[in-house]
Order: sequence, then structure tokens, then C-alpha cells
Amino acid sequence: MNSPPNNRLKDFTQGILLIGVLLVLLGIAAIVTAIQAPGFIGFLMSGLFLVAGGARLVYSWQTRAEPGFRLKIGTGLLYLVASYLLFTALLQQYLALSTLLGMILLLQGVLEFAVARQLPPGNTRRWFVAMGVGAMFLGGLLVSSFKITLAWILGLVAALSLILPGGWLIFIASTMQTADAQKSRSR
Repeated sequence: MNSPPNNRLKDFTQGILLIGVLLVLLGIAAIVTAIQAPGFIGFLMSGLFLVAGGARLVYSWQTRAEPGFRLKIGTGLLYLVASYLLFTALLQQYLALSTLLGMILLLQGVLEFAVARQLPPGNTRRWFVAMGVGAMFLGGLLVSSFKITLAWILGLVAALSLILPGGWLIFIASTMQTADAQKSRSR
């Protein structure tokens, strides 16, 4: 028997919160690594996108009855493809790596906007729009070959690509916990 989507989401609140915190911590690690060891950034980003892709796929599967399921799956698969491409691009120059990452981020931004259009107005829609704007802005910076220290911008891109979705998942989990606590008090 299928339960309503909100009840199913509440069952996964702790998992969603854990994934959100993990993504935020990985984003912070990306910034630190970009500053401390720029040569290691490609390998780190590949791993970060692998974890983020897995987290996105798990979240998508848990919310498969919600609007935008296919687009959420597409974003998770995009992260996995990005992980593979970044890992194989380690043998190439940083310029090719930044262009590849920029194009992936532009595509991610488009997918985030598409998911946002399918969601009802509210905080969740705003988070998806913010993630889309951030991804498209950073992707545009990378594709345009703007003269910024490449290791720094790659670390920032990886960090924001993880911190924004992580923050959104933390927000969702805390909102569900607050609603559940208020519901318990009103009984």
C-alpha cells in the first residue's frame, strides 16, 4: 500500500539530513583542497561528484512519487557522468578540465530550472532556482575562460555544486522534523 509522499519523506528525514550534511562537508573540503593542493583538485572533484551523484539518485528514488522524478534522476546521472569524465580528464590539461566542468554545470543549471518549473511555488522551488542560477553562473565563468586562478575556481565550483544541494536537503529535513514536532504537540 502506498503512503502519501509526505509520510514517505518523513520516514527518510534522517537519511536526507545526513546526505545534506555530507554534501555540505564535502563542499567545504573542496574549497580547502583547492587552496591547499591544486594538483589534487581533479581527483577530489571526481570523487565529490561520484558521492553527490549517488546522493541525488538515492534522494530521487525516495521521492519518486513527487514531481520532477525523471529530471532529478537525470541530475544524479549527470553527476556520475561528470565524475567519470573528470577522472579520465586528469591526464589532460586544466583548461580542458575547466571547459568540461563548465559545460556540465551549464547543463546542471538547465536541469535544476526544469525541476523548479514542475514544483509548486514555495521554498523548494526557490532552492532549485538558486541551485540553477549558481550552476549556470559558475559554468559560464568556466566556459568563458575568465582569468581567475583555475584551481580556486574549480574548488569553488565543486564546493557550491555540493553545498547548495546539501543545504537544500538539510532545509527539507529540518522542515519535516519541525512539522512533525508541531503535529505531535497538537495531539
